[in-house]
Amino acid sequence: MVRAVDIADTLSKTELVRKINEEKKQAPEMEQRLHAEKMRKDSSDSAERTVQSEKSDMLIISDENRKKEKKSRRHKDEEPSPDEDGPQEAPGEHLDVKA
Repeated sequence: MVRAVDIADTLSKTELVRKINEEKKQAPEMEQRLHAEKMRKDSSDSAERTVQSEKSDMLIISDENRKKEKKSRRHKDEEPSPDEDGPQEAPGEHLDVKA
């Protein structure tokens, strides 16, 4: 037979066992939430820590842009305009064909 003390002890432990089982079920979910929160925080921290490029880098870039502009200007200046060389024939207007 079951003694009254054993029943009282078992009944008092059932609530604790139920809570432990709930916590075991919730542990992976909590771990996932904590990990997601940590990743979110890390990404926001890294965004705040971004460093502006140094001025020397900007000078190099602007110098390269300046060189490209000069080169394109030179090419435009070298191309003869239609007024300078006289009348220019449009492609396809004059054909030399031998039959």
